[in-house]
Amino acid sequence: MKMIFLDIDGVMNSKRNALRLQAEGVSDKLMRQFDPEAVQCLNRILNDTGAQIVISSTWRRLWSLDSLRSHFKEQGVERPERIVGETPTVFSGCRGREIELWLRDHDCDGFLILDDDSDMTPFMEKLVKTSFDNGLTATEANEVMERLS
Repeated sequence: MKMIFLDIDGVMNSKRNALRLQAEGVSDKLMRQFDPEAVQCLNRILNDTGAQIVISSTWRRLWSLDSLRSHFKEQGVERPERIVGETPTVFSGCRGREIELWLRDHDCDGFLILDDDSDMTPFMEKLVKTSFDNGLTATEANEVMERLS
């Protein structure tokens, strides 16, 4: 099974979208609102690759998996049931280490990491890096689909 280790801030939401919402008069919980382009891109990735999602975002510390699935569905993600887990929390703060621990306990055929940060050692070659300003765009989505196929 193919896996995507998914961050949320800077991937599913973005500064660009928060500024757009603010300009439209939305002022409450701006960063909880997913960027529509990111949602569209994630839906393409899930439909084209069949990948499952493991949440590596710090949101996993505040939201249960069921709450995350519900929120993803509310935000337009078509396959929230594909959120199958979350990485363990390691207090060193290195997401790469958390991903490594998750992989030790689970089988997968391949994986990539979608994140706007770079603390993915020892898996830097698996990182598809987004930007906090723009979140997940077609450029990164195309790379994910190419690399997971």
